[in-house]
Amino acid sequence: MATGAVGASDTDLPLFGRYRVLQLLGQGGMGVVHRAYDTVNDRVVALKRLSGGDRDFRARFQRESRIVAGLSHPNVIPVNDFGEVDGELYLDMMLVEGTDLRRMMGVGALDHGTAMRVLKQVAAALDAAHAKGLVHRDVKPSNILIDGEGHAYLADFGIARETSSEATVLTQSGDLVGTWDYMAPERMSRGQVDGRSDQYSLACVLFECLTGRLAHPALDPAGKVAAHLLQPAPAPSVFSPTITPALDTVVLRGMAKDPARRYATAGEMMAAAEAAVFEGVTARQAQPTAAGPDKGQDQGRIVRAILRSTAPRKPATRKMAHDKPPTCPYPGLIGFDSTNADLFHGRDHVVTDLLVRLAEQLDTGEPVVVVGASGAGKSSVIHAGLLPVLEAANQGEDTAWPQIVITPGMDPISNLAGALAYHSTIVAAEWARDQGDADEVRRTVPARDPGRPPDDRGRPVRGAVHPRRPRR
Repeated sequence: MATGAVGASDTDLPLFGRYRVLQLLGQGGMGVVHRAYDTVNDRVVALKRLSGGDRDFRARFQRESRIVAGLSHPNVIPVNDFGEVDGELYLDMMLVEGTDLRRMMGVGALDHGTAMRVLKQVAAALDAAHAKGLVHRDVKPSNILIDGEGHAYLADFGIARETSSEATVLTQSGDLVGTWDYMAPERMSRGQVDGRSDQYSLACVLFECLTGRLAHPALDPAGKVAAHLLQPAPAPSVFSPTITPALDTVVLRGMAKDPARRYATAGEMMAAAEAAVFEGVTARQAQPTAAGPDKGQDQGRIVRAILRSTAPRKPATRKMAHDKPPTCPYPGLIGFDSTNADLFHGRDHVVTDLLVRLAEQLDTGEPVVVVGASGAGKSSVIHAGLLPVLEAANQGEDTAWPQIVITPGMDPISNLAGALAYHSTIVAAEWARDQGDADEVRRTVPARDPGRPPDDRGRPVRGAVHPRRPRR
């Protein structure tokens, strides 16, 4: 920070307590920020003056300013002092001579290396704040400052929120604070807010750095809210062909609607992003020593499927046969299957969300389960929505992604084990070892005959099984 920056000729500048107010640096809904001269400590600082606020707001400000002032981290703007002058709250912060990420991006995307260097530092600042029980609540490009040496600072902790139960009581009457373009869905729906809400905002910033555009560029606040709450984010590679499928997966996971599906920390997300930047493009990986799933190939297939599911649909061109009466005079009252994919409309957003969840499943190994009331259309979404777009994503690949469709009977575990064994080198008893008596499985599931062709039960989504409950 600069010292001795105000001379004798500047004594007519407006005073705010012990500060001489210099030029305006920025303003927003919470107040204004000026370059100011601290006459007591002989230094130039960034002085933020907060407007309005009821008694609860002032109590929260005092409480949380103490925590922020004690937050010592190289990527957090230091708070020199805070207080109140003539009823107006203020924060005295270190002045960073440089630019912010908004100006650095200009009207386009950043190169991947710069984006990773800057946002890794921001993630470290967020993790430090979260460890102290603080949620920033307004992570956005204009709050990320970069000095001349490329050192990044996260600014504007003045609206940070403590996550303790006592702090929640103090903020119940407060307004919703933040920026719509980067706000996590749970903040708009009054859900549980913690550090993963900041991670969502950081993922939105990462999306913008990589593509040069907002993830949800609606024109009005209502449209932005609806998009963050309901619409899956598009894959960044839609707008930039240099983005790898692995990096698509990281960004989409960071922007998951459900906080439980995001990364544990912002630092973990950025570490995954940095590792994924060149994965599958310039980085070379050793081949597995044993046959197994190719994660990069699977990610590529899912990303292609996501793009297909979000693309405009062409009108159905299939002609209905008139030489014989249809089995059902009202198509739609019976379940759709893969042959009806061109007639299946209105669930594209559900299919896209399932694809995003499958992309996340590649990392976690957990199944994706579709649950709903009888007659809600679960089978149709799987058979006429999800499986066809995955089948289309197989085009151009040397090996097709296996799909298994089964109808569980009296022994569903054995049925599934047998179906999986046909497509792998693992015997059925090994698949079922944790689900029952292996000897019983051996008796009920026949050994696979390598020369026997597959039956007509279909081909599966790996890790995603959609059982059809038998009718009584």
